[in-house]
Amino acid sequence: MRTPALAAIGLTIVATGAWFTRETAPMQALRARLPAAVLGAPTSSAIHKCSRPGGQTVYSDTPCPTGAREVSLGAPRVNVIPAIKAPPASAASSGTGLVTGFDQATIDRLREQQIDAATRR
Repeated sequence: MRTPALAAIGLTIVATGAWFTRETAPMQALRARLPAAVLGAPTSSAIHKCSRPGGQTVYSDTPCPTGAREVSLGAPRVNVIPAIKAPPASAASSGTGLVTGFDQATIDRLREQQIDAATRR
């Protein structure tokens, strides 16, 4: 009687853990490969890169034919857009290259221009 109850508790714990980790990269990778493993479809490890004698490179889901040399695919490359380089902290704090505010005379002159432009409409 205790064995089914313990099995149900264990299954509940595993299902809860899978639910809370469903958006993590390992779980997404498992979810992507599970149907292929169940259905017997080729996975990414079933891809062969073959170099033929003439220098031609062929990718195939079957082993390389006779006379062709299999080349290691290596680790998959990740393409990333480089981030914009931030200015050094010393340049940002020194105030060089940054816009400064107007002096009071310029502010008064600009305000008068805006008032004149608004009253002429």
